Amino acid sequence: MKQNQQQIMKKHQFFSLTVFMIVMLLSSVVQHRAYAQENSENLASTGRTSPKQMERLLPQLEESELEKLRSEGELTRFFSDSGKPKNAPKHAITKYPANDISSMEGTIFVESLFYYPLSETEPFDQSSLTEYFNILQSISTLKGIEYYSASRDRMRVFFHDSYVIAGIDDPEPVPDPYSESVPAKKEIYVYQKDSSFGENVSRVEYRNIGDGLSLSMFNMDTMHYFIFPLVSPGDLHLHMSLMPLRDENALLFYGVAGVDSVSFFGIEKSKEDSFYNRIKAVYSWFTGRLEE
Repeated sequence: MKQNQQQIMKKHQFFSLTVFMIVMLLSSVVQHRAYAQENSENLASTGRTSPKQMERLLPQLEESELEKLRSEGELTRFFSDSGKPKNAPKHAITKYPANDISSMEGTIFVESLFYYPLSETEPFDQSSLTEYFNILQSISTLKGIEYYSASRDRMRVFFHDSYVIAGIDDPEPVPDPYSESVPAKKEIYVYQKDSSFGENVSRVEYRNIGDGLSLSMFNMDTMHYFIFPLVSPGDLHLHMSLMPLRDENALLFYGVAGVDSVSFFGIEKSKEDSFYNRIKAVYSWFTGRLEE
């Protein structure tokens, strides 16, 4: 008899504990749904929705700046040696460019964001990285690209010549590299003759982190403005990074350049334009190749 009573008590305790756990679980579910509904109503009442990928990559931008970037396709900022890059996207691929520019003792800096919608028939996928990487390696196709010169109010050829060379000590032209896959890092040397600074050799670095790619260029020769030496070797740093915006089927580009140059009275604005044009030229070249 006593044993039966103990068994009955144990069953009762087990049943009570089970009922208690079910009640607590149901209460938690109800509270979670109520919170989610309240949060959704609060977002709707303020006209906001959950942040898109670009908002997460660029939390430092105001809503008006994001709207301008989407509608006009570009957001550019010049800054001096007293400032630092502010608009680098929160993506691992932009960490090296931002740190490199921040460590420079330069005189002219510019950073640009570009928004580029992709074709609906060719959305971004993992194979796109290889295609993008090979475009960035097609240095010879930079020859003949044009840019708009505000001072002359017309289009001008930017690069009169452009090709990969065998090495820093070997100026022999070699074909553009082509890769079946994307390496984490790669380095080449290129010769270019541009309309602003004449003939120069640059070291080009490529990086791949996750779904991001970057191209970095560093001048190896003294760059001249007409007959005047303007930029010493290693004092021009240019970076262009790209990353996909999957939820918008678009690409986000971040270009940043820093220059430590000699100051000549009367040509400071021209110098700013020249270094900005280098960023814009790389962006326009890349997107132009995508559309071919």
